[in-house]
Amino acid sequence: MTKKIRAFTMPKWGIEMEEGVIREWHANVGDKVNEGDIFVVIETDKIANDVELEFSSTLRWRIDGEGDAYPVGALISIFAEESVTNEEVEVFRNNFVAVDASFANSKESDVPLNTSTENTKVPLNLSISPMAKELAENLGVDLTSVEGSGRKGRVSLQDVEQAAKAQGLYSIENSDENNPHEVIKLTSMRKTIAKRLTEANRDIPHFYLRCKINMDNLIKSREANKQGSINDYVLKACAIALKAEPDVNVNFMGETIHRFKHADISVAVATDRGLITPIIRSADDKTISEISSEMKELGHKAKNETLQPSDYQGGTFSLSNLGMMGISSFDAVVNPPMAAILAVGSLEETVLPNGECAKLMNVTLSCDHRAIDGVLGAKWLQAFREALERPENL
Repeated sequence: MTKKIRAFTMPKWGIEMEEGVIREWHANVGDKVNEGDIFVVIETDKIANDVELEFSSTLRWRIDGEGDAYPVGALISIFAEESVTNEEVEVFRNNFVAVDASFANSKESDVPLNTSTENTKVPLNLSISPMAKELAENLGVDLTSVEGSGRKGRVSLQDVEQAAKAQGLYSIENSDENNPHEVIKLTSMRKTIAKRLTEANRDIPHFYLRCKINMDNLIKSREANKQGSINDYVLKACAIALKAEPDVNVNFMGETIHRFKHADISVAVATDRGLITPIIRSADDKTISEISSEMKELGHKAKNETLQPSDYQGGTFSLSNLGMMGISSFDAVVNPPMAAILAVGSLEETVLPNGECAKLMNVTLSCDHRAIDGVLGAKWLQAFREALERPENL
């Protein structure tokens, strides 16, 4: 039987991936799916991937619905030859055990609740979606009297929300009943951003160094060369400063610090799903033209969700530029294990003490004090400013 039946589980892309969201199915139960066909689109915290089938077979069972998250290794569909009976498929599904015992067996996206949390009353073997289970635990919903509206009595997120209101777990002062609103489910990327930034802000002892940089010479040089954006020059200047002060080009790893030879600069790019940080690798060895071309390609891939893990995993230093949005200055949160991030503000016309006018750019260097001291950070900023104010060296 096992040779005729194939399990299709949530794949794992990259060491940091813990779960994936089923964004879109491309096949229904009973469909014949051929090798190389796109079977499902799976969204991770960074990208959305078209998953091609690596064999040809008939889809006999799959998780219902789209938009729910499942852990890596969870059973999400079953393929089998037509000679295999429905009963055999059901037995296979019920007896399926993931390779890693820590992965939940996803039975029709049911999450069996065999134990109770401190504030939540749940019956044994309740069929409930993962997101509904999490909400019930957070709100302390008594699920013993909740009737699921889903297939085979499965409890949905909406069922839990209605039960919470009936049990008075939504306070009146926090109620949105008098103000029509839209409930927006967090994407995997947004959930990961929230988790990582919360941890970073809590665990990393930040300190901030600020300075203003005269950009007049660079603007003239850029107009003459007609290549690259201001951000491309800023990125190159970061790389030069990291070569000058290599102790800033580090990752803090708990009991060790990893200092890198090349500047792999992680650049914040906004997308509809959230923020992602593709990397310009070995920026210290690249020209402005090369950085510009590579940045355009990575930005296009980020917005079209075609980045690969190698495009965004790693990095030795971060850059976030909100100057083009009219933001004069801001403080960025360090993205661990990197130990520093540069926040770049807008160019502003300023009257200098000698009475002349110049376009100054505000920058803030956020540092992890566990790896970088104030003097080291100040030296890095001096090297960065000198690189921009003397653009002939870029």
